[in-house]
Amino acid sequence: MDTHSDGLDHRSSLAWEQRLRVCIGAARGLDYLHSGISIVHRDVKSTNILLDEDFVARVSDFGLAMQLGATSHVTASVKGLFGYFDPSYFTTGRLTRKSDVYAFGVVLLEVLSGRAAVDHRLSEDELCLTMWAHEKIIKGKFDQLVASNLRGEISEDCLKTYVDHAKRCVHQNLMNRPTMTQE
Repeated sequence: MDTHSDGLDHRSSLAWEQRLRVCIGAARGLDYLHSGISIVHRDVKSTNILLDEDFVARVSDFGLAMQLGATSHVTASVKGLFGYFDPSYFTTGRLTRKSDVYAFGVVLLEVLSGRAAVDHRLSEDELCLTMWAHEKIIKGKFDQLVASNLRGEISEDCLKTYVDHAKRCVHQNLMNRPTMTQE
């Protein structure tokens, strides 16, 4: 999420409630693309979710977007940013709405943790956000996923619900992921 056109990352300045509103707005935008006009974005990432002066989320950068047409998928060469790739898209080249859902799940994890999808400065077991988060989720250590500047802002129930949504979105098996309408 970028609140300014200068490309700088301003996530840390948003309160939890603002972040939730941004996530809901982005989800609605993706749902419209998927359900309303049958487009797969192909490049869902935090920097492609822009905020206006009222912090209303706008999905941007449609350079890789593809129309699905009558089918539920398209076959396309893998493009986008590592860390947001749907594992099944990466291995099969089949692009579906659930590929965007996976990337949205990565964004959800970024919003919660304040971490990038991939951070090469970290050790190998922490390099990829989804793998790191998966370990914390399996162990039930949801509180360790929360960025330090958000600690104390998120109720336990809210955190559990949020992590559950993110976990479902980044599920390895695309059949187990929700649609954006369900999200």
